[in-house]
Amino acid sequence: VGKVNKVRTQGTLRQMWPLMHLSDAQVEEMGALLRPQACPAGFVLCNAKAPCARAFYVVEGEIILTLRPRRGLDAPDALPYTQVVSESTLFGVGALLNRDDPDVIEAKVISPAVLLVLDRSLWEQLLEERAFRSCVNRAAQQVA
Repeated sequence: VGKVNKVRTQGTLRQMWPLMHLSDAQVEEMGALLRPQACPAGFVLCNAKAPCARAFYVVEGEIILTLRPRRGLDAPDALPYTQVVSESTLFGVGALLNRDDPDVIEAKVISPAVLLVLDRSLWEQLLEERAFRSCVNRAAQQVA
C-alpha cells in the first residue's frame, strides 16, 4: 500500500463521481482522511452474513461483485448477477445511500487489490460540508 502515493490517491479521488466538483484543496483534505487498503486475492469485502456498509474505489486489482437486480428495470423474478470491476471503479455507494437494501450482495477480491474505503461515518462527515453535498446532489440529478 505504501506504493500508492499521495498524488496517485488524489488523482484517483478526482475521478470519483461525488468528488468531481471539489476544489484541489478539498480533494487533498479528503485524501488525508481515506486510507488505501491492500487486499489479497480471495479476501471477502462483504457478503450476506456481513453486508456491505461502505463504498470502495478500486485503485488496482479486480473484484467480483454479486449485485442485486435493479428494481423497475428487471422482471420481478430477476436473479442477482455478477460483475467484475477493476481499476477506477467505484462500487457500494448504494450502501451509503440506502442502508436497508445495498446493491452489492457480495464483493470478493479476485486479484490482489488496493482500495480506497469510504465508510458511513466519513460519508456523513462529508455530507456536512456544503461543497461535497452539492457534488452529491448534482450527481444524483444526473443519474435521475
